[in-house]
This record gives sequence, C-alpha cells and structure tokens, in this order.
Amino acid sequence: MTNYQDFFIEVENNWNLTKLYQDIAHAKQKITGKNRDITPLEKVCLRGLLGGYSPNEIAATINREPRGLRVDLSRGLYRYLELLTQRPANSLKDWRNVTSWLIQANYQALSNHNYIIDTDSVIKIVDVSLSGSINAPLIDIKVRNIGSQAAFLKRARFIFNHIWLLKSWVFMEPQLGAVAEAMPLPATTRSMSKKSRQVEPSYDYKFALPPSIYGNYIEEINISQCVGDRDVDRFTFSTSIPNEYCQEIVENKTKFYTSYIYDLQIEIIYDEDNKLVRTPHILILAENTDDDDIEDRKFFHKTFTISPDLQSINQVKEYSQRNQEILARVLHIDAVKSKFLEIILTGI
Repeated sequence: MTNYQDFFIEVENNWNLTKLYQDIAHAKQKITGKNRDITPLEKVCLRGLLGGYSPNEIAATINREPRGLRVDLSRGLYRYLELLTQRPANSLKDWRNVTSWLIQANYQALSNHNYIIDTDSVIKIVDVSLSGSINAPLIDIKVRNIGSQAAFLKRARFIFNHIWLLKSWVFMEPQLGAVAEAMPLPATTRSMSKKSRQVEPSYDYKFALPPSIYGNYIEEINISQCVGDRDVDRFTFSTSIPNEYCQEIVENKTKFYTSYIYDLQIEIIYDEDNKLVRTPHILILAENTDDDDIEDRKFFHKTFTISPDLQSINQVKEYSQRNQEILARVLHIDAVKSKFLEIILTGI
C-alpha cells in the first residue's frame, strides 16, 4: 500500500495543514452527513495541489490512474473546499483555484525560519533583469560570492509590496471619433549593472504570480544553488499568471484587456544560519494573453466625439483615469521594470 504521507511534504512550511485538514473534515461531514475524517488520499492530493501540481502530475507521483483521481477530486475534495471557502457548489472547475481560494481563507502560513538581513553579505546581487513574454515574464538574477567559502542558496522569498490592476482596450472597428496617443516602441529594460560577465543560467525555477487582490503578500520556494568562493552564478525564475485573473472581454464592439502590475522584491536565503540578500524593487506587467501588442492598445483617452455606436465611452473614461493614477505612482518607483511596463509608462 502506498504511504501517501511521504509525498509533497515540502508545502508544510507554507500552509497551516493541521487546521486545514480539520476544517476540510468538518466540511466533508456536513456534505456527506457522516462522521468521516479526511482520508490519506485526500490529504496527499491537497498537498499536491498546494504545491502547484496538476491532478495528472499527482496521479503519476502516487501511482494512481489519472482519470479516476480526477473523478475522485470532483466528487469529494473540490466540493469540500467549496463549502470551506464559502463558494457556490460546483464552482471549482480549475485545480489552480485551490491555492488562491485557500490563501483568501487565511490558511497560508509563513515559514518559521529566522532570517538575518546580512548587510555585509558575501553574496552580492550583481544584476537583475527582466525578459520573456507578457504572459510568462522571466526574472534573471546574477550573483557573486565574494567570500572565501562556498555559499549555498536554499530559498527564495517573494515579497509582493503591491499589485495593481490596469485595463486597456482596442476598438474593433475604426476609432469612432476616439483620439488617443500612439504607444512608442519598447524601451530597453534597465538592470542593476551592465558590467557583469556572461554566465549561462544554471537553473530555471517556476513560480506562479499571486492573485491580484493581494498586497503585502509573501511566498517562499525552495531553490538549490551552490556558489563557489570568489565565483559567480546565474539563475532564473519563469513566472506565470493564472488563467482566471486575465480574461479578455468584448463589450459594445470594444475588446477590453486586464493587466496586472506587480511590485515585488526577492530575498535569497543562504547558508545554515539563514542569511539573506534582497533584490531592488522589480516591476512586472503581466497578463494572460498571447498578444504582446501593448503598443497597439489604448490605456488613456484624450478626446471623444460622442457617437451612438460607442456605448462604452463612460467605461473607457473610468479606466483611463484609474490607469493614469496608478501609473503616476508606479512611474516614481526606482525599480527594474519590464519592457511592457516601460511602453505604457512612456504614454502618460
């Protein structure tokens, strides 16, 4: 018999699993009408989902048949989580929602490690730069070890200082009297240094950006990097944004896009005494679309000739004003900025 308790145990540092197991058991009892506890299989599936594993990946890990496991989740754990998080019945359609729903329900727990900000750190962040697409931003970090011993980088702590929501739009037929400034070509992404020598990335880590409703949000992930004495290293974080947070909506012959600006810093925790070094602010514009056509969209309006066909004019004005206020704040943050954000900032 498979010992499920050995799988996905790495999430224990980030989630209050004891309380979560208890509360899911209570939800299960209300739904089934029977005094049943959460099963070992339900526990391992929950841990896997919280760790970012899909049902198919969980099934492969614990040697279960994928289709059968998906059916079990739909009939059981998903329904208990809906009740636990006060969601409508049968509303959990995407396994990726589990993490965000439980974050909102305050089941996430920060690590108990005591970290020390090392002002004389032997690990120096030499360069931070951004690349990738608008739906998969890539954070590239280069570090140098100025010490006389190897340093072991073991965790990355993502600190989200703020998350803003922007709206943009494209009129799906001629401009109908709307006049807006054209967006310029992409600006060069600023980095901390231009003098570091070329080093190929040693590893790429995956990280899902959090829901838009959170500010002052922290999440830690395990990393494993060894930087030799007087040596350098380079590693990347491939980020993604969940599908449900960036939907395109077409209203009144206008296509609206949803974008998010993330203001974050990354702390790199290293060695057995948990010293850390922190990046500068990083500003990323991300959205769940394959369209990297930011320069073709409108974020601000100047004047409108009122037309009966343009029923969304008031909505566009509201979005424009909100965008202006947000970007005015973002403009004054000293940070490494993604090229897509730079494009918008040059338009205000």
